[in-house]
Amino acid sequence: MLQENCDPEAPRTARPSASSDQVFLWTAAVLPTAAAWLYFVALRDHPAAPIAYVLAKLIQFLLPVAALAWLARRTGQRPSFRQVWRYRPQTASPQGARTHHRRRRGAVLAGLSTGLLLAGGVVAARALLRSDPALDQVSTAVAVRMATFSLTGPDRFLAFALFLSLVHSALEEYYWRWYLLGGLRERWSAVSASVLSSVAFTSHHVVVVGGYVPPDRWPLLALGSLGVFLAGMTWAWLYLDRRGILAPWLSHVLVDLAVLAAGWELVARGQHPAN
Repeated sequence: MLQENCDPEAPRTARPSASSDQVFLWTAAVLPTAAAWLYFVALRDHPAAPIAYVLAKLIQFLLPVAALAWLARRTGQRPSFRQVWRYRPQTASPQGARTHHRRRRGAVLAGLSTGLLLAGGVVAARALLRSDPALDQVSTAVAVRMATFSLTGPDRFLAFALFLSLVHSALEEYYWRWYLLGGLRERWSAVSASVLSSVAFTSHHVVVVGGYVPPDRWPLLALGSLGVFLAGMTWAWLYLDRRGILAPWLSHVLVDLAVLAAGWELVARGQHPAN
């Protein structure tokens, strides 16, 4: 994750503080799941849940910064965040600039196309489950949770949805793909690193979704978890293939918009069951 290893396709090399780096990576893998359990299970519908949520997110997204700063102090190498967003050519030659623009266009197209495909899956699943009676319980749970976070009004929910879709998704890609997947890729194969990072990405969503789905309707939770895992694998592939988080972020944005649109429908259904 130091400057010479930012490119996901760069050869893996021995790191002076590999054991310490692994501690940070494993912490990054399990921290979001533990945090989700805190604010969605232990503090379920508690007034302190929003505070715990904000603090947990701050700690999560600052962890890679702290890890790289600590490693830089140990190794004397200055960490670089230049290639988090997109691949940048190593030289300023015209050929390098053309390659950069071509890859950027490819990243945009790949991100939008996969995002539309995954978002279409969300819409299709929502249509197939529209008449499922379990959605009444899910809708009530969603409405209660949104009330706990003061997000019941359309304007507040819209602001929250835009923040999650545009900003939070970028932070998640920086965290899950650039830091965790990138760090694992320095040690393992692309497939192994993608699977492990996607399992960790899925596990914290399982905790969140599990707070809404009735225990006797575990197939719904399994279906949602499978969808999250497939999305994680898709975004891992995009990150490694396109050398940056631009492509997976664009894809992530479209999926989050589809999920949150369905979420607002559930909020409205939970507030007005007769409708």
